Amino acid sequence: MSLAAIAMANGGYFEGTQRASALALASLAGLALLVRGQARLGVHERVTLAALVLLLAWTALSALWSSSTTEPLHEAERALVYVAGLAAAVIASSRSSLPALLAGALAAIVLVCAYGLGSYLLAGNPANAEQHSLLYQPLGYANAVGILAAMGVVLALGILGRARWRAVGALAVLVPALVLTSSRGAWVALGAGLAAAAALARPRRGRLIVGGAVLVVGAGLAVSILSSAGDGAGSWLGRRPGYWRAALNEYRAHPALGDGAGAFGRYWLQHPSADPGAQGTQDAHSLYIETLAELGPVGLVLLLIVLGAPLAALPRARSPAVPAAIGVYVAYLVHAGVDWDWEMPAVTLAALLCGAAVLAASRRESL
Repeated sequence: MSLAAIAMANGGYFEGTQRASALALASLAGLALLVRGQARLGVHERVTLAALVLLLAWTALSALWSSSTTEPLHEAERALVYVAGLAAAVIASSRSSLPALLAGALAAIVLVCAYGLGSYLLAGNPANAEQHSLLYQPLGYANAVGILAAMGVVLALGILGRARWRAVGALAVLVPALVLTSSRGAWVALGAGLAAAAALARPRRGRLIVGGAVLVVGAGLAVSILSSAGDGAGSWLGRRPGYWRAALNEYRAHPALGDGAGAFGRYWLQHPSADPGAQGTQDAHSLYIETLAELGPVGLVLLLIVLGAPLAALPRARSPAVPAAIGVYVAYLVHAGVDWDWEMPAVTLAALLCGAAVLAASRRESL
């Protein structure tokens, strides 16, 4: 339930929450190590943890060449949450425990979405100039709620054959929550995640997932596009192309080391857009482009190692839980390319948990 607690606290976005989250997750990792006696990790797990620790160190070191020391250290605190969360997940996981691990993640996501949906329908949506009438609580950002709900949908469909009524109950909460976010990116990510899960599922279930994905994602995406047609964003991608161009220009200005972790918001203010609605942005709305701009090629390579390890481990992964886990993970990878999921610990931790499940399933030994 650590995931649910972090999500309820504005998704873990703010500094005080991140420190508490890192401490809680590190305590869980220590407790898991104490209970198990030793951490018998596979090669991919060790590589992932090592790369994530190096990414944390590189993020903190960027304070040396950044024009601000505050932003890199704040970003390093967030990275520490992910190191502690991943460590807790891989230490506590075994092949036999993976279905229970994913069921717990699904329960946390459903709880969060149920709270947001209930508040939205019963108490009314709190006024917000940026989020308008969208479902954005309790994370504080509609697209973050959207991708979290989409990840939950993938998990729910993954248990459909084993716990049908539980899955249906979960979908009854997750799908309306996803619809009310009007998150186009989340619907696209859901389609990618379901396709990945279907590719690894048994043939009959795979066909059902693909058929359902085409209908549900197509309908949801259509509703999303129509409901946001008048938002003035200018294109299906909204203002993102402008953010991406600015981030690439930031990288060109600092090609060796990057501009320093967390520097994009400052760069954007110094090179303002003609679009008045985009003046206050802090993120490039793409994890990969922003990492290149802020941490240079070294940071991007470390990030790709961290995120790519579960995919590299996939051929050796042996567990019934793998299709659902990789589906969630692929959904996150797609959505992180068009939004600021990395800055929302609740979303990234859910993805890392599923990535850790794939890593645990690829161990040579059965624990």
